[in-house]
Amino acid sequence: MKDLYQRIETYNIAGMKPSRVEHTRRVTEMAILLAEQYGVDYHQAKLAALLHDIAKPMNKKEALDMLKAHGIGDPYLSREIHLAHGELGAIIARETFGVEDEDVLNAVRYHTYGRRGMSLLEKIIFIADYVEEGRDFEGVVEARKLAKQNLSKAVVFATEQTILFLLKHRGVIHPNALEVRNEWLENGGTFDGNI
Repeated sequence: MKDLYQRIETYNIAGMKPSRVEHTRRVTEMAILLAEQYGVDYHQAKLAALLHDIAKPMNKKEALDMLKAHGIGDPYLSREIHLAHGELGAIIARETFGVEDEDVLNAVRYHTYGRRGMSLLEKIIFIADYVEEGRDFEGVVEARKLAKQNLSKAVVFATEQTILFLLKHRGVIHPNALEVRNEWLENGGTFDGNI
């Protein structure tokens, strides 16, 4: 496993800006802490965290070409290319690094906007990306607190904050984000405090 981690880190350093490499390091640290707290496999958490932004450096043409080559027809991903890096990262993880663990691949795939029925690992990568120590925005302190208390609630909080931000800035909301929120309500979740 150490060899695989090293190959991914080398790939990241070669392709990413130093700030993105540091972000990935912080996400990995947070993912490992959360995995330990919630009883998720260390290696799965570390692997998914190292891979989560691996496709972020791709330009629009490369991203569109890869989506097309793999038959991915999600119109939100092709229209809002910044949303596609999770899906593309899962492809790179499988094709370049031989990752076959579907939970790891889904954690990479859905870390930006989530989905209905997220696994614990998916939630960990989603929230680790949102609350890593380099993040500084309104609501991040509350999200960090929630991440330590109730992972599902933290994911819903982060999703709702993202939806509110996108509404305010007239951004496109991936339907999966709405599904994350709706699933919470359908399962008896409530919104209290700042949620």
